[in-house]
Amino acid sequence: MPILGYAFEGLVPENYIETKNTFTVSETENVDVVLTQWSYIGGYQNPAWLTYQLIAKSGGQTTGEIRVDGLFTSKSTTITFYNVAPGTYVLRIFNKGAGLAYGNGYIYYH
Repeated sequence: MPILGYAFEGLVPENYIETKNTFTVSETENVDVVLTQWSYIGGYQNPAWLTYQLIAKSGGQTTGEIRVDGLFTSKSTTITFYNVAPGTYVLRIFNKGAGLAYGNGYIYYH
């Protein structure tokens, strides 16, 4: 199972980032994202409010967003995009919260 890692820091509210590297799904399958996330407001670490979405770059189909609210630093959480169509994708992370967002994770695909 291939793995694509990513990290981001200082993601401004109402902005998004996309992974620099793409990944290719060769047949319809589930894609897991194991992630950590947090935000800073007033100099204190707080829960972040982010959405995650797979953006089709070639073939495939862009997925719906998955919203993740919370502070995940010492333990990660996993989200799953189900029945992802064959194609080449990037992961888009959008900051819906009030503070700068930080995080990292891994995308597992077959």
